[in-house]
Amino acid sequence: MNTTIKEFRSFNRFYTQFVGLLNKRLLESPLSLAEGRVLYEIGATPTSSAADLSQLLGMDKGQLSRILAGLRKRELIERQTGPGGRTPLPLALTPDGEKLLHDLNQMADAQAHHLLRHLDHPDLQRLQEAIQTMRSVLGAREEHTSPQKSPRLRTAQAGELGWIITQHGEIYAQEYGFSDKFEEYVVAGVAAYLNKKDAGSNVWIAEYENKPVGSIAIVKDSSQESQLRWFLVQPHARRLGIGKALMEQAITFSRQAGYAKTFLWTIAHLHSARKLYSAFGFHCVEEKEGTMGDQTVREEKWILEL
Repeated sequence: MNTTIKEFRSFNRFYTQFVGLLNKRLLESPLSLAEGRVLYEIGATPTSSAADLSQLLGMDKGQLSRILAGLRKRELIERQTGPGGRTPLPLALTPDGEKLLHDLNQMADAQAHHLLRHLDHPDLQRLQEAIQTMRSVLGAREEHTSPQKSPRLRTAQAGELGWIITQHGEIYAQEYGFSDKFEEYVVAGVAAYLNKKDAGSNVWIAEYENKPVGSIAIVKDSSQESQLRWFLVQPHARRLGIGKALMEQAITFSRQAGYAKTFLWTIAHLHSARKLYSAFGFHCVEEKEGTMGDQTVREEKWILEL
């Protein structure tokens, strides 16, 4: 045990210096590391409250309160309410906050590329396996001590594409008043996916307490592009970091599959989803007016360069 502790502490010292965490500011931004992490989590989980963030990050409430006050003073975050006042969204990014987070994500990707550029494919594989091992081993401790089970992701099983269709129909009807025409639209997309079943495509289910609570898919569009589809998290599971985990899974899969970019279509009034897309580096490249679920909507195409 003593040897492991020494190696663990030695690795922490090496890694914090290697990625520049000892610098006063994060990636030459105006934020500290702690401020940048809080900004990231608000962007990745737009429905988070201060209490949610404190629990998620294991951060002292007093320290977190000071960080949030500083971010509000800089007009990077705000408190607001959801569409129609039905769902409270205690913390959200402002347009300036979204831009800064987008810039930070771009700089972080560039830094990682610079640090790893000398590694060949076998070494990159070894590094990825080592990272996954560390997360699995250290995460097992959290599962044993947490009063709740941790959400887990897995590839969709037989019959679960039907669950995805049903959930889209129910949730979009309840939250946005869409008619069953929207469910028909989802059915058509799922049917097309099943007819092709390309190797560069996959669908994942997020599971919590042994029940499916969310989904996401990557569908091959061409040899260079993939499309992110059927991203959904049930309302009661939206403060567990599931949306963020699903997005990370989809983007990682797209990169490993060799795509140059991935894109998605969304609608303008899905505010929480749009903030999450922005937090992961997507940006809107096209807008058009359309009809969905018997409603007139503003459709948006968002792209992420991989």
